[in-house]
Amino acid sequence: MGIDSTRMYLGLRSLRMEMAKTNTWIKENDTELMRLQLQSWYGKGFVKLYSQHPDYSLSEDILKKYINYDSVKVRKLFLHSPGSVTSNDTVYEHTDSTFYDITLLRDKDRTMDSIVYIGITNRRTDPLIYFNDTSAAAWYMKFYPTDELDSLVTSADSSEFQQLWWRRLGCRKITLPFDYKDADKHYALLKIKSLARMIRYWQPLLRIEKTLIYIKRLIRLLVRTEDLILLSCLVNSKS
Repeated sequence: MGIDSTRMYLGLRSLRMEMAKTNTWIKENDTELMRLQLQSWYGKGFVKLYSQHPDYSLSEDILKKYINYDSVKVRKLFLHSPGSVTSNDTVYEHTDSTFYDITLLRDKDRTMDSIVYIGITNRRTDPLIYFNDTSAAAWYMKFYPTDELDSLVTSADSSEFQQLWWRRLGCRKITLPFDYKDADKHYALLKIKSLARMIRYWQPLLRIEKTLIYIKRLIRLLVRTEDLILLSCLVNSKS
């Protein structure tokens, strides 16, 4: 995996760092998180699973009121071939090969006709990175421990490693087709905001954190390996 034979990876520091990131995110958003109540969950793996709060009838799919999860699209950020690594903007993965979770949450102090929360988890966990050797027209894979890659990404000269961050084989771009309509059956202009995810630590790598995005139908998210993004969606804006 391209690792020096004199080094032995134990993963102890990487595990602590990932736990610290999650705990910091929870601490920075604890007031908002404590108000949220899970309403439904859609799991896409080798099989599709769906569950929702018992307050809703069996014939009422509350998640589909906001997202058409049957039309979610997933693609790799890069395509790899011997001696070549290229950006991928058009090739989507087959539905059978997509793995993610979508959750719908409500703010207990507000109605779901004013704001809802959408959680997206990328189930892919592959941390390996493809490297290409153009002189040999061949490729090889390399593994970076979390501590090492994080340090390289956040260093002063980090542009190369910021790209490598997204070239990890587990990273995906997930397209969510929102399907919310207001009381008059018109598509609403949604205001989408991501809850702060390591704002201080990951400023160079933010996807849409601390940014308000106005959309009607689609939003595309970059999701790293085994990552969670939580979106707040203001749904009461007229189109």
